[in-house]
Amino acid sequence: MKKIFNWIFLLIFVLIMSTIFFFTGKQHKVLLTNKGKGENAIKTNVVYSIDNQKTKKIRYRKKSSYYIKGINHVIKVSYKLENEKEVEIEKEFKAKISAIEQIDIQKIIKEEKDWITYKKSK
Repeated sequence: MKKIFNWIFLLIFVLIMSTIFFFTGKQHKVLLTNKGKGENAIKTNVVYSIDNQKTKKIRYRKKSSYYIKGINHVIKVSYKLENEKEVEIEKEFKAKISAIEQIDIQKIIKEEKDWITYKKSK
């Protein structure tokens, strides 16, 4: 009886660990947009980096995508003002399971609260 209990416990433990590893190691898609509206939009190229990876440039009115693994992430956005002063902003976000994260870079620059939205993936 003790042997059967140990096998059942081991099987349950392996199933739980495999689901945890599946969801934390799954790649998530992040969509980035640099579309500003109105006079307040920063109309220059913006450089971003997610989790201190290689920096990428996104032009004004363009979109980009990025794949991430795990749950907790940090995005760094830097851009130049008209007087050639460089500004860098750092934000933290979480990736949700089976969702696509949509990040609006212009809203990060303007310090708005709804800079990230989550869309259900197919």
